[in-house]
Formats: sequence, C-alpha cells, structure tokens
Amino acid sequence: MTRILAACAMLLFASTSFAQSVSTGRVNVEADEMELGGVSDKAIFRGNVVASRDGTTINSQTLVVNYISVTATDGTTKKEVGSIDATGGVTINTGRETITANSAQILDSQDKLIANGNVKVLQGNDVLRGQKLVVNLKTKKIDMSGGRVKGSFSP
Repeated sequence: MTRILAACAMLLFASTSFAQSVSTGRVNVEADEMELGGVSDKAIFRGNVVASRDGTTINSQTLVVNYISVTATDGTTKKEVGSIDATGGVTINTGRETITANSAQILDSQDKLIANGNVKVLQGNDVLRGQKLVVNLKTKKIDMSGGRVKGSFSP
C-alpha cells in the first residue's frame, strides 16, 4: 500500500509541473475546439482534449485553464495559470501510473490536485479506488475519501 501511495504522490507531483508549465514551458494541446480571450481570463479546450508535457498526458472532454493576474516586484502585471479543470472521462498518465476520474482539478496556488468521481489509481498490478482523491503536492499527503476506499496490492 505504501508503494502505490508513494507512486501516486510522484504521479501527482508530475501533474503539478504540468500545471506550472502552461506559463513557463512547452505544453502540447490538441482538441476539437478552443476558445480564448473575451471577458474571462481562461482558455477552454473542448472535445477529445489531449494535453501533454514531459511524458505526462491529460486526456479529457473539456480542459479549462484559468489565468490569474500577478503583479511582479517591478510593478508589471502578467498572467499565470491559477488552476486547470478537466472534466469528462479524465485520464492522467505518466507512463508508469494512471489516474482516471470523472473530473480533476489542479490548483496551482494551493499545490493541490483533486480528482472526483470513480477515481482509480493504477500502478502495474496495484489498484486504488475511491470517490475523491486529494493530493497536497508540496507535502505529498494523499487523502482518498467519499465512501469506501478499495485497494488491491501485489507484494
């Protein structure tokens, strides 16, 4: 059990670097549609969304990148990623581990990843299931809640 929880923390830590990369590195995104700008500070990708960076891939039906304005020490303002919301058949894959859920949210400012609804974490033959997964990406603390948590682990 400790092995899969540690692996889950590593997977989700990789997902945080994905969230931060939107403003600092190269992210590849494919979708059927994209909406950007307007009155809201967000980019919305719809339909068969595939977003990847450094071997971590997020698949979903909708991916919303919410931007926030940040004032630098020199007084200039710039946009940074505040959060990423993925909905509709969400899969996060690093090549070694996979998380599936109905929805997932990466809260960059809080260093958290939250997955909701039919959450399943896979690493090799090990499986962890529950309704809600919350990972503190800074402390690597993992909480699975929302009903019975089920796990199947290989020795």
